[in-house]
Amino acid sequence: IVLSGFFMMLVSGSLVRPVRRATDVMAKLAEGDLDHRVHSKRKDEIGVLGNAIDSFADSLSDFADILEQVGKGDLNQNMPKRSENDRLADSGQRMVYNIRELVGAAGQAAGEVNSGSLQVQASSEALSQGATQQAVSMQEISSTITEISTKINNNADGAREASKIAGQAKDAGD
Repeated sequence: IVLSGFFMMLVSGSLVRPVRRATDVMAKLAEGDLDHRVHSKRKDEIGVLGNAIDSFADSLSDFADILEQVGKGDLNQNMPKRSENDRLADSGQRMVYNIRELVGAAGQAAGEVNSGSLQVQASSEALSQGATQQAVSMQEISSTITEISTKINNNADGAREASKIAGQAKDAGD
C-alpha cells in the first residue's frame, strides 16, 4: 500500500505539473502575453499538447509582429496562411488591404484638395491683378476728368474775357 501510494504520487506529479504548466501558458496567451511557452520535452500526449500550445503561441506572436509593422506604416505586410481555414490570416490580410485602399484614397483626396487650392490661389491672383488694373484705370479716368475740368474752366474764363471785351467794344462803338 505504501509503495502503491508512492507510485501514485509519482505518476500524478508527472501528470499534474505539465498540465498545470500548459494551463498557465494558455492563460498568459489569453491575456495577450505572447512571450510564454510550455517547452515540453515529453514524447507522450502531454508533450504533444505542450508542443501544440507552443506552436499556437508562435503563430500568435508572428501575427502580432506583422500587425506591429502595419501599425508602423509598413503596408506591404502579408499574413501567411497556416491552413485553408485560417480566418485570422484572412481577416488580417483583408484589414491590410482595406488600410492600403484607405491610405490611397486619402492621398488622392489630399492631391485633389491641393489642386483645388492651387486653382483658388491662381483665381485670387488674377482677381487681385484685375482689381489693381481697375484702380489704375480709375486713376487715369480721374486724372483725365480733372484735366477736362481744368480746360473747361479755362475755356469758361476765356469766354468770360471774350464777352467782357465784346461788351467793352460795343460800349465803345456806341
